[in-house]
Amino acid sequence: MESAEGEAIETSSNHGDIVADAKRLVELQCQVKNLIGEAKNGDASALMKSEKINGEAEKVSRELKEKYPSKADQEKFAEAYEQALGECE
Repeated sequence: MESAEGEAIETSSNHGDIVADAKRLVELQCQVKNLIGEAKNGDASALMKSEKINGEAEKVSRELKEKYPSKADQEKFAEAYEQALGECE
């Protein structure tokens, strides 16, 4: 897209922001996964922590859906998300 002066206008979000946001969401989800594992091993406090962090992850997910409404941004986010998932231990 171009402005009246012929300058290019960026229509999608910065790729670095998308990668950072995807990593932030995956980090929260990874924490939940690990805490659920601890809860299965008898750590009752881990279950409570996982519920709190899961609520935060859901909130972040909703915010990111609003932040990246375009199909192009959503596709970039999905790619970055999949890549970040590989780093979850």
